[in-house]
Amino acid sequence: MKPATAAFYRMAINETQRIEALASMMVWSSDEYERAFVRLILAAQNAGTFQRHSAPTLATAVIGTFMSNPLNRLLMGDPLMRDELHIDIYFSEAWSVFLAAA
Repeated sequence: MKPATAAFYRMAINETQRIEALASMMVWSSDEYERAFVRLILAAQNAGTFQRHSAPTLATAVIGTFMSNPLNRLLMGDPLMRDELHIDIYFSEAWSVFLAAA
């Protein structure tokens, strides 16, 4: 995420308390993101992996565990979350952990 996008996201989050429609739009966007993960996991399950848990549970785990931490750190201004090498390392390691759950 580019710094300007992160700044906009921070502003939008702050305004959701005041603008109800904005909160609904952000929740809808988040739900769409989760549905995309569910579709990917269902395809993997159809291919024989990730059989131990439901697709919605795994999607929630991926988003909550692997995506929320770097996003929160970026929104708080962590310079490591602006470094592409650090981000690649983080997600490579996170993906390995996720695959171990398969």
